[in-house]
Amino acid sequence: MNKMPLNLFISIVWVLIIIFLLLILFLINFYRDPKRQIPQGDNIVSPADGKVINILKINKNKIRIKKGLIGKIETLTEDIAKECYIISIFMSPFDVHVNRAPIDGKVISNLSALNRINKI
Repeated sequence: MNKMPLNLFISIVWVLIIIFLLLILFLINFYRDPKRQIPQGDNIVSPADGKVINILKINKNKIRIKKGLIGKIETLTEDIAKECYIISIFMSPFDVHVNRAPIDGKVISNLSALNRINKI
């Protein structure tokens, strides 16, 4: 049985340490949460960093949006309003991946839509 040379073993360990540290640095950058300056007044701000790729005006209870070649998004809008907008924001791996509330408000009710989602 051949033994692995010590120099090769040390090199492999160093490569694994460097890969692990790069992964940790990427995750720290990915999930960072910088402070935001919110303008005063009645404003709606973006809930996420990224690029706005689609704005759809909706007047149905259920919609299906194609996303890429094989992806799709299904959403129910009946609890929101009769007419509303759906804004799609693309977040690259270099954008901040923290979602925020786009408007000031207070949650007064929380309705689980789990049963309806399973029926889609």
